[in-house]
Amino acid sequence: MDIKPFLGLCGVLIAAMTSEFNDQVTSVALNDVRDALGISHDAGTWIESLYVSAEIIGMAISPWLLVTFTLRRWTLLAITLC
Repeated sequence: MDIKPFLGLCGVLIAAMTSEFNDQVTSVALNDVRDALGISHDAGTWIESLYVSAEIIGMAISPWLLVTFTLRRWTLLAITLC
């Protein structure tokens, strides 16, 4: 049995769990962000919507950026942006 598909599946599972954890942290921290900015609940949901939209766009263009800038440069840029 080839181990590469198993390793790929493990990578996808780790990415999915990390993404869900990231979403949960955003939802929990949204109350603190709203309080710090002094905005209402309705306006605060726009912050979460913008964050999720940026996350989806980042996932969509990440393969292109990886090929364009090489793995090392793209990883360093992503770490710097975070």
